[in-house]
Amino acid sequence: MSRLVLRALKVCLIWGLLVAGVAGCGSGSDRPGAAASGTPTGSTSAVPSPAPSQLTGPAVAKFGQEKVQAAYREMVKFSFEAGWNPALIAKHVDQITRADFAGVLSYMTPACASTFDAAFVKVAQHDKKAIRTLEGAIFFGVRGPNGLAPTGSGRLVTDRKYSQVAVGLDTSHGVQRLSVAFTATANIQLRDAAGKAWLLPTSRKVRYLLVPNTGADIATKPFLIAGWLNKMTASHVKPVT
Repeated sequence: MSRLVLRALKVCLIWGLLVAGVAGCGSGSDRPGAAASGTPTGSTSAVPSPAPSQLTGPAVAKFGQEKVQAAYREMVKFSFEAGWNPALIAKHVDQITRADFAGVLSYMTPACASTFDAAFVKVAQHDKKAIRTLEGAIFFGVRGPNGLAPTGSGRLVTDRKYSQVAVGLDTSHGVQRLSVAFTATANIQLRDAAGKAWLLPTSRKVRYLLVPNTGADIATKPFLIAGWLNKMTASHVKPVT
């Protein structure tokens, strides 16, 4: 990718307050549907424990408590593994290839993965809409003015937290898909050319639209992503004191 894309990422991720509402793959409606929420929770781990309270509602009636809880854990794990992947954050944007997203694509239906691929091709062609679509779900090649770059040692992503979950049924495409929504937050550690440490607070409000997985990896990925909606926010960087 060219330096044009790099400059766009600098502006969006480092110095502006970005609030981007983007959809990936086949998006659903913005209606939350009949949702049930668990108790608010937070963790430095990417994988939550089951929600303290039992989830209820049409989604649970259709898919079952155990499967809905599994979908919740799977999506929190995906959100952090994809959205705040240290390797993708640190890798220079000019060096990123489709192979770097293999893990991300493994969570998607074939149709969703194909749409993602098409967006990635457009990113390489400097398409701004495609860039917003991907960075809404995944941070990659994070750099900034004055030499700001991911730290070379220590933990690159810190303070990972997630909110209570809301589940529901999405019927916008004529089929019943499991909707899993929550907010995920994390800080990205950066250093400037002088070695001073900076913090980039980031968050994503996400809603994943899921279908049951029938593949060989069903044990680890009980559902696949058929679409998503998200709102990503990257605040101003802060010096670490």
